[in-house]
Amino acid sequence: MATRADGTIPSSSGLHVRQRLRHVLSWLEGLPATALLILIYIWLCAYIYADVISAIAPLRQIGFQAYPALPFSRPLAAIYALLPLLWLRRRFRQPSDLMVLQLYLYVYVPTTIYLTMTTPMNIGDQLGFQTLMLGALATLELRRGLPPITIERFPITPAIFAFGLGAASLLALSILIIGGELTFDMLDLAGVYERRSELIAGQGGSLLLFLANWSSLALAPVCLIYGILSRRWWLVPIGLALATAAFAATSFRSHLFTPVFATMIGLALRQGGARHFALTLILVALALCVFPLVIDWLTGGLTSWIIHFRFIGNNGFLSAQYFTFFSDMPKGLYQDSIGRFFINPRYHLPIAEIVGSSFSIAGNHANGNLWADGFGNLGLPGVMIASLSALLLCWALDSLGRVVHPLPVVVMSIPLAFAISNTSVHSAMTSNGGVLLLLLLYLMPEISARPREN
Repeated sequence: MATRADGTIPSSSGLHVRQRLRHVLSWLEGLPATALLILIYIWLCAYIYADVISAIAPLRQIGFQAYPALPFSRPLAAIYALLPLLWLRRRFRQPSDLMVLQLYLYVYVPTTIYLTMTTPMNIGDQLGFQTLMLGALATLELRRGLPPITIERFPITPAIFAFGLGAASLLALSILIIGGELTFDMLDLAGVYERRSELIAGQGGSLLLFLANWSSLALAPVCLIYGILSRRWWLVPIGLALATAAFAATSFRSHLFTPVFATMIGLALRQGGARHFALTLILVALALCVFPLVIDWLTGGLTSWIIHFRFIGNNGFLSAQYFTFFSDMPKGLYQDSIGRFFINPRYHLPIAEIVGSSFSIAGNHANGNLWADGFGNLGLPGVMIASLSALLLCWALDSLGRVVHPLPVVVMSIPLAFAISNTSVHSAMTSNGGVLLLLLLYLMPEISARPREN
């Protein structure tokens, strides 16, 4: 009889449940079942925006409205959303498989659907942009032919790594609490926009903001995930406290949600072997679509706006806005990043504020995802540059997965995917802390208590 990693023998009932789970997952990995799941996911995304969010008068009045669908536009969008299933792996073989799946679920699918709902765009333009996104996503499959980087494991003991991680996280936590003058009323999820505008106006480029970004993307998730996988439980409350402080300091809900969500999905994937497309899709749909809807139905609240739109719908919505705005306007030429060293800015305001103010209230900042940002800065070449940048990130993750235990690398692709679903790849790696995350993964020692693989 098979034994667990800790040497114990699973019960017969436990084996029966695992066998049934394997049978169900094997069935769901088939193309027809996966396509059906994606269609349900598409319907949830469209329903939440068209029938829930745009039905709220204050949100509709500030630009979040649903336009009537053009003939055949939604069926064609659904076809575009399903096309990548012809090549996407439905059983993960390398860490970047989960990264690509997340970009498909968080950016590609919402964009194809939101192009039909949120802008008065003709069907020719819709199909043009959908084809552009299809090519951008397909470019990521070049990662399969890249040879991994040869990396030697860094000689560090688990105790030293855990101590250094905990000390760095406590230092970051102290700086955020003291430097940000944090109070409990800053934890209010509903009052984030007023605090965020004050942050952008007063200290948008401050070191405190960068520290909060680095803490949310790197330090807090690694504390949570490494603490659980290595059974160093004292790291878990440090990670939770750091994520909470990062949210309070910036009012970015993603700073609180992303580390916790990554940990929850990681633990579920650990039980499922960390390699199932269908399981990941179901977990994402439940956590980011079904759960917010249920809470809204029970309480009459705005959980769909706070959770679903922030982490999924917003990515598709802003892609549509960026494509619409920059289809006939001068491109930004990276004026807010590296371009400012070489050219005079074309716009007197940041690109995110220009786009945000074009469809909503003045001063609204709308950060685009990797592909929307690329199009806004350079057009079609910018989209391809964004895909190639993401390709390099996938290459780094796959190379790290050959040196350290692949499970934490796979799980840590979740906050990275969220980051590049909301900003450019180079911004995610620098100002948001992606480079620090890769460094921590490289330094991470072998996890002795390995999960049992199915």
